[in-house]
Amino acid sequence: MSDTMEAMARARTGRDDRGRLCVFASVRASGGQRLRKRIVVPGDDESLAAETVRELNRRFALGDFSWFLEPTPRAPRRTAPRAPMVAQWCERWLEESRGEIGDHTWRTYRSEANDLARRFGDRRLDQITVSDLIALRRDLKRLGRSERTVRNRLAFLRLLIRDARLAGLVESSPFDVPLPRRRTKHDRQQRQTKRVTFRPLLAAELERLLEVLRSPRDATERMWFPLTDLLLLTGLRWGEGAGLLWPDVSERGALVHVQRTLARGGRVEPTKTGASWTIPIRAPLADLLRRQRALTYVGRTESWVFPNRTGGPLDYHNWRHRGWKRVLERSKVSPREGDAQKALRRSYITSALVCGRNPKLVAAELGHATSQMVISNYDSFLDPRSWPDAEEIDRLRAVYGWNAVEDSSFVAPLGHPLGANDAAHEDGRSEVIETARNTGAPGGIRTPDPQVRSLVLYPAELPARPGGTITDRLGAARRPLPRP
Repeated sequence: MSDTMEAMARARTGRDDRGRLCVFASVRASGGQRLRKRIVVPGDDESLAAETVRELNRRFALGDFSWFLEPTPRAPRRTAPRAPMVAQWCERWLEESRGEIGDHTWRTYRSEANDLARRFGDRRLDQITVSDLIALRRDLKRLGRSERTVRNRLAFLRLLIRDARLAGLVESSPFDVPLPRRRTKHDRQQRQTKRVTFRPLLAAELERLLEVLRSPRDATERMWFPLTDLLLLTGLRWGEGAGLLWPDVSERGALVHVQRTLARGGRVEPTKTGASWTIPIRAPLADLLRRQRALTYVGRTESWVFPNRTGGPLDYHNWRHRGWKRVLERSKVSPREGDAQKALRRSYITSALVCGRNPKLVAAELGHATSQMVISNYDSFLDPRSWPDAEEIDRLRAVYGWNAVEDSSFVAPLGHPLGANDAAHEDGRSEVIETARNTGAPGGIRTPDPQVRSLVLYPAELPARPGGTITDRLGAARRPLPRP
């Protein structure tokens, strides 16, 4: 090439139509032919691109144009890793998540994974399509599975594909588009009536249960029956009742501090909501704790209130057979829908509502974040056409130890941390109680914590009158008390 042609050759950096950083170079040969060449800079490295441009311009200045004749290096082609088989990914996902979720939830996922592996075990994750999801839902319904089972199966499959997508194993998910839904008349009727399925325990049934619970016949019943008695009187979840330690019980303060739960398998975990709260010790609960203290209390130690024979925590499956089913057989009470803890918890809440207790107090005793959970979820369990009479309400109050008019200051709000007066659990005073009692007093706190203030402003007793739904009767509690 002539010197004139050589002077026209130069290299520069730029971006192609796909946005990639490239090095461009062109030169016109002596015969008038124009040569162009482009190379893609790996990783969009600007320093490497500048160094390449300097080197090419140096070679062009020396009359070396052999670079245009060299083969262009091809950028390495990025390929996504091959998607794993469904059965293999289920095993890997369960192994990696074992320490992050509870034992009961892990066993539920284990069962769901087995069913999915049997159906899609010979296929890869990226081969599952929307039509496969629709077929899975249809087949489960044909087998008579409930709507909840169908939702849980699809939800677990969505979770597996989501985590595989985050790990870069699949590029898309069949759940990116909503599944088409075809509701039949039967499905609509079942959806409208599925919530009214629970029959609360009546006062006579509760009395027979308590009579059996307080008359154990052998050492096995003396070990398992007290926990059932506690769940009946307080409405706590099984893990919250089984996880109580004696330092959590303040007999002088008449309070029980709920701040942990016992997971199935004996592992201690935070409560379901992650908060702690207190419940008042009423007369029936005080008698139970007094009897239990004589059996299991060994001083101010971290001992369980309801231990097994070796002093360790109780097991849920053993309690269900020996502390619940045996009680039902002896008392001749028909089982209710759901497991044992839900039957006692639902009966406690529905009994509290028909007795006219303030939903805010009930929610605070059970660890619910708001009273909306109590009102919206348990209103459907109450039939206004068969509202209990005054005698039934009085018997329910006698069973649980509720007064006709309760002092709302004896319930600590949800999530209230233990103060200095509550740390010993035996001091007999509570900062929450003192705050509620001193509200509005001369020199006291006129605007306390909003959660405490809400308990003070709303009346503790609601009128339990027949007719209308419980939601209608709760309207009276929405009006604050008049200022003195």
